Amino acid sequence: MSKKGKPVDAADEAGEFLARGEEFFSSNDFEEAIEEASKAIALNTGSASAHFLRGHCYFATGQPDKALEDISEAIELEPENARFHFLRGCIYGGSGFHADALNDFSATISLDPTNATAYFNRGHAYAEQGRHGKALEDFDKALLLHPDNAPCYNSRGISCGAEGRHEEAIRDFSIAIVLWPECAAPYLNRGNALCILRRHEEALKDFNTAIDLDHGNVFAYIDRGYCRLYLSLPDEAMEDAEKAISLEPSDPLAYMLRATIHWHNCRQEEAIADFSAALKIDPQNTSAYEKRGYAYLAREELDAAMADFNAVLEIVPENANAYVGRGEARRVRGLYDEAIADCDRALEISPQHFNAYSSRGESYRRKGLYDEAIADFNRALELRPKMLNSILSRGKAYMAKGLHDEAIADCRKALEISPDLDDEWALELKDNGLVRQLG
Repeated sequence: MSKKGKPVDAADEAGEFLARGEEFFSSNDFEEAIEEASKAIALNTGSASAHFLRGHCYFATGQPDKALEDISEAIELEPENARFHFLRGCIYGGSGFHADALNDFSATISLDPTNATAYFNRGHAYAEQGRHGKALEDFDKALLLHPDNAPCYNSRGISCGAEGRHEEAIRDFSIAIVLWPECAAPYLNRGNALCILRRHEEALKDFNTAIDLDHGNVFAYIDRGYCRLYLSLPDEAMEDAEKAISLEPSDPLAYMLRATIHWHNCRQEEAIADFSAALKIDPQNTSAYEKRGYAYLAREELDAAMADFNAVLEIVPENANAYVGRGEARRVRGLYDEAIADCDRALEISPQHFNAYSSRGESYRRKGLYDEAIADFNRALELRPKMLNSILSRGKAYMAKGLHDEAIADCRKALEISPDLDDEWALELKDNGLVRQLG
């Protein structure tokens, strides 16, 4: 009975519970809202709005499975409701089910073509699948509908970068910064785009600003650390690595940065320890296996190097760098045919891999196949003209063929690149005055 003594049917009473639940939801009292929505559903199981409200509350309280169950029921009851599809798309996306999220955001757009946020979210779902071309189409549509959406410019910049359009990415990040100056993300993203374009001084300013805005951003310290290392500031880069590790001791990327700095400083033992720390956290980290393999190779710990390169290839069979690294280890052991086979495979995967040409050339040279060696060194130097090892090895191959002028020219070129070069063959030519004869 109502307060006025009139009978109240179940639908009316369910509506009252729903109205109270919506009030609780508006005040962020989600538990009370769930209780009221549940009462409404108990009285009227066909109430799409009650299922939607309870599902929304479950989502807000970190219960995505229950949320999906209720929102899906709401959609069964009202399949043409754009809000229902939109929320389920958000739940799917947040749970990593990007294909399902795409379907729901597409349904939202079909029902509500002016929903800018649906285009934005669908763009994110495409980006998560690596379909950045489709993502860019949606970000463009979202920005036509909502031109001042700073997060959308930031996301479009990320997808532009993924497509190799780094100048466009920088423009989008710059617009996001103007619209969203208090957010660290676009500064951080612009800094990374600038690094790709080798504009490291500019990038460093962006990383500094990102850290000023967000002192706890681990990625900002990591990215600034790599930038500082490129700018020949290893001590400052190490400060960033230590800070990143202190902020997030379980982040493998922080240990990767510190390992890379140790590698740069020729401290291979410390580098190996940090690559190992990264692998303890993330055993599938192929970059850590690969780089640790090269660190082992530098220490001539060939069994350990081979094990790491093999571990990479078990996880990613098409990793050209791992084939080159394994080929290097085999060459050092004198297994030249196996080393050449590994470089062949690397070049099938990555035809522009200059290290593969250089490494294969060295194996050919050590087998006495000087024409093949010279051809490989030439190709490596076309791709990387100042590649010191290839210049020196080509000179030695020329000398073995009796082409003394060409050999001496390569020796001189190597000494111009590296005046303090420590190579017995080059120093002997220099000491004998032969390097000057071509001048």
